[in-house]
Amino acid sequence: MNKKNLLTGILSVALLGNSLTATADNVYTIYPIPQEQHAGTGTGAFTQEVNVIVENGIDEATINRLKDILKANGLTVTLGNQAAENLTNIYLGINGSEDVADKIAAKWGLQREVFVAEGKYDRHSLMLKVENGVANVLVLGENTDAAFFGLASLEQMLEVDKTAMPAVSIYDYADQKSRGIVEGYYGYPYSVSVKKDLMRFMMRYKMNTYLYGAKSDPYHSEKWKEDYPASITEEQKKNGWLSQEMVSDVTQVSHDTKVNFIWAIHPGNDFLYSTTVINDIMGKFDKMYRHGVRQFAVFVDDVSVPSSDADLNTNAQRLTALQKALENKYNQIGALASDTVRPLHFVPQIYCSSFAPSVEVRQKFFRALSSTPSYITIYTTGAGVWSVPNSNDLATVKNDLGRNVGWWWNYPCNDNADGQIYPSDTYSNFYDMPAVNNNATLPNSLENGLGIVSNPMQQGEISKTPLFSVANYAWNTDAFDNKNSWEASFNAILKDENAASAYRYLSQYLRYNDPEVLNSLITAYKSSFTTNKPQPEQLLELFNVISEKCDILIALKNSETESDRLLYNDLAPWLLKLKAMVVATKGLLTSAMEKEITEEVWKNYVASIQTVSSLDKDEQFKAYALEGMGSGVSVSVRPSQPSQKYFLPFINYMKENVLSDIFKGSHQAKTAMFTNANVNGNIYNVGYKCYIRATVTLESGQYIGMELPQPTQLANVTVADTLLWPNFEVVYSGDGKNWNSYNNKEIFLSNHVNYICIKNNSEKPRSLRLVQGNFSITLPEETKINTNLTTIPNGDIWSGHNKSYITDGDYTTFACLNRNQQQNDAYTVKLSSPTVVGDVRICMGTVNGDYMQIGRVETSADGKTWKPLKVKGSTSIDFRMNLPQVIKYSDEMSYCDFNGTNETVQYVRLRLHSANTNKWLRLYEIEVNRQTDADKYRPICVDADNKAITEVVDELPYTATISPVSSLTYHLFRVHPLSKIIIYQDASSSVGATLSICNAGEWKEIGLLKNYSQEVDLSDFNDYSALRISWEGDIAPTIYEIIEVVDENKKPQVATRIEEITSNEGNNIHVVIVDKNVSITSAKGIQNVQICTIEGKNLITYKNKGTNHISLPIPYKSNLLLLNVTLCDGSKNSYKIYMK
Repeated sequence: MNKKNLLTGILSVALLGNSLTATADNVYTIYPIPQEQHAGTGTGAFTQEVNVIVENGIDEATINRLKDILKANGLTVTLGNQAAENLTNIYLGINGSEDVADKIAAKWGLQREVFVAEGKYDRHSLMLKVENGVANVLVLGENTDAAFFGLASLEQMLEVDKTAMPAVSIYDYADQKSRGIVEGYYGYPYSVSVKKDLMRFMMRYKMNTYLYGAKSDPYHSEKWKEDYPASITEEQKKNGWLSQEMVSDVTQVSHDTKVNFIWAIHPGNDFLYSTTVINDIMGKFDKMYRHGVRQFAVFVDDVSVPSSDADLNTNAQRLTALQKALENKYNQIGALASDTVRPLHFVPQIYCSSFAPSVEVRQKFFRALSSTPSYITIYTTGAGVWSVPNSNDLATVKNDLGRNVGWWWNYPCNDNADGQIYPSDTYSNFYDMPAVNNNATLPNSLENGLGIVSNPMQQGEISKTPLFSVANYAWNTDAFDNKNSWEASFNAILKDENAASAYRYLSQYLRYNDPEVLNSLITAYKSSFTTNKPQPEQLLELFNVISEKCDILIALKNSETESDRLLYNDLAPWLLKLKAMVVATKGLLTSAMEKEITEEVWKNYVASIQTVSSLDKDEQFKAYALEGMGSGVSVSVRPSQPSQKYFLPFINYMKENVLSDIFKGSHQAKTAMFTNANVNGNIYNVGYKCYIRATVTLESGQYIGMELPQPTQLANVTVADTLLWPNFEVVYSGDGKNWNSYNNKEIFLSNHVNYICIKNNSEKPRSLRLVQGNFSITLPEETKINTNLTTIPNGDIWSGHNKSYITDGDYTTFACLNRNQQQNDAYTVKLSSPTVVGDVRICMGTVNGDYMQIGRVETSADGKTWKPLKVKGSTSIDFRMNLPQVIKYSDEMSYCDFNGTNETVQYVRLRLHSANTNKWLRLYEIEVNRQTDADKYRPICVDADNKAITEVVDELPYTATISPVSSLTYHLFRVHPLSKIIIYQDASSSVGATLSICNAGEWKEIGLLKNYSQEVDLSDFNDYSALRISWEGDIAPTIYEIIEVVDENKKPQVATRIEEITSNEGNNIHVVIVDKNVSITSAKGIQNVQICTIEGKNLITYKNKGTNHISLPIPYKSNLLLLNVTLCDGSKNSYKIYMK
């Protein structure tokens, strides 16, 4: 009988007997929503002592359930044989038993149509009748299990107000037979505590099925014949393993809650191809039976699909034989109900219709299974793995199977998105889940179904929210209200009202797609920020609320209620990260109000930015998961992902923009014009070529040229002859202090250069016109890979890890096939053009041992003929992951470098010379000429190993040094005079770090690095070349930016230098310019020094008395002078002095 007919029947009796109201009422708020509620007459109270009359057909678990409910409400329970006057009486029985409760039902006028409702399950009635102000209750079920579920309604009724309870008649049943979960995801199995807590939750909301087939449980699959161990280690317990005692503990709670713990075995292909499989399975089932299991399942999902008639028949025959073997062993006549086993559940090879290679194969498959006993529950996931329950997909299977089907619902499963959780309403969760149609909905009527089991998240306690709605939908499909069900779930999970309210509020931020209200406030703030009038008030108000709600849920960690603590454990990576996101953003919003950087401003900014940096790194924000099953299980880790749609991008926006204007321009980003003359023209950076287009008249001593961001080994240079001596002099420098004349292109291109200038060294003005054709430089090109032509071996891509990841430059992403390695698998990149290859780096994943035994890195000019490269630092071409040259980058990746052949090639590949055919392969990156390209630039800042430290010169205040070793040296390459250097750092990280300045070639310690914003005064140094920060131990200072402050009162000095013209070997004369003086030193003793013009006019002659050192003032009469030095032994040396 359908629901409409049931109501009609009740209505007819009501009109005749006047014992029921004529329409259905919502007397009590009960979940799942009952099929029918009808208000009675009056309001009554429960007496403190409650008299319970139980029929013989009611089992002990149901009696205990009633006792627990009453005791939880502070009531005293007495078991009686008859009604007690002046006490609340509760009658608990079975419809048609003709026992005491059944007779009371007749006496009270309880209608019986509910018990003959067709295609419905766990049918029962509950009547609360008021007599003389006292509430009396009748719970009548079609069997003891149905009565048990009726008690769930009574439990919720009592929790409202047991002193004023309206009379009511409830007629109820479930639309689906099996209602519950399948612990069948890929990931960490639930702990025993979570399993038991879930069962108690499910009991409360009339769920009856806990199908257990944890993919990572080795005794479910790989060791399916073996008994669970008597004891396990702490590590095994952490990984979700079970001991025999733990299984017994779970099954006891299962019996107590009537949530059937259905233990599933996964024999794989043995189910078809082993001749002893039935005996083997029964052997394992018997072991599980002794641990308390009373219902079993067989999973053969994710194995090969049978297609031949013989295999299809064997598949069905094995299932039938197993069911009969169970009945013959445990369900003999006379066996106690508690000793019998319930029918099998079966997850077939074609559990998803699309897995069938053709319609014909699918039809033959299920038609073969139609011969199995009809009471075996067979499951489907519908047309797709992630399909939402619907009648059509069920009908597709039913039409061939000949009976209704159970729905394995991969909801709210997150094993394909480990970083996400789904605490939202059902339809919002559909939107968040990567593989579910965003617009999917649940039908108001679900036909052809035998049950819904939800494959939940790896976080069992968070799964309660969506599971609550699954319970509501499976029980009363037509009455399901998505929003109402979701809103009601929080009080069902958390008894504390504040905690429930906080959880409901935060659920919209714990999910991946945060709400539009946040986006609106962000948009408004950005608008104010871009006009330099930031208005953060509304955002700060919102973030304060989120923060307060987070604190409420964080307090659950220390709750006296176990389920609260378990919920916190599940929520922690998302909850704590959300809290950190709020704290960091509030700090950045405050910093955005500042116009200058004080010590306190920078200190607060660092605290905020470090919190931002921790979001993907901090251990407490990580979501761990197990991948694979059987012997292929491995640990993976993902950052938790709360509020990724709007909040995270806003955090990145704030990170990239707050204080950025203050640092912008502090370091030169591209080649610039460098001159001390009035110039009519501009510099052009076109691709890799830089040139000046200008007309200029250079006075004596004036110059025009180009300043590069850092010393660079150029690819080419053009200097017209008309720019050379005697018209002009072209000079260049690699450090802004030591200069050389340009007179040989090859020598010039072999040097690292950051200045090249045309200087007028004559005494008269000279004019020149510069264009690309007479004066230009070409920067080195980085090696480029044509990412569109990258190739990887054939095979399905695993979880979106496609070939693009091996050339994206990201050391956290990888390409991976959904299959094991094969011999000679090759991962190949094609360079954009033929290129000389100097080095190659391979970044290989290490998780689960997913790498080859031996790899070869090879290059080719044509993609046909290949040459192997040697591992850097060795003579071997064999790439093994245990080589000492393999460097660990993270827990998930290590890399190895290879020497190039310095030949021009266009293809580079990693080939599996010896594949590990039992493993997948995770390839993170193939990098070509990484070091070769880097060597073309001389870094401004280096660590003790001379490795570049780019973070301190990138003008990005949020990037910082990553633990350089023992020291950091900052080279002062610029020719511009500096007044000071400012170091922006995290002062808490630099305890004991010392500062030194290199002046005139000597290092001098100048103090400690101790402030967040520390200034280094350069006024006492006239020939500085570098700043060094040194420390001892493993804790390195965290440096964000180093800024050079130009002394505006001084002009750049270009091309003062000493150039030796003639010399006598062994003289060892040292000549330098120091503060407008020429300093000469020689161990042989100095006899005579002469300084004259280039034309030979004597300016100064100094006769020395043979001392080893002399310092003379330079007569600034010309831009070019000659220096002649005569030593005491008569030998002579001559030098050119180029004046600034």
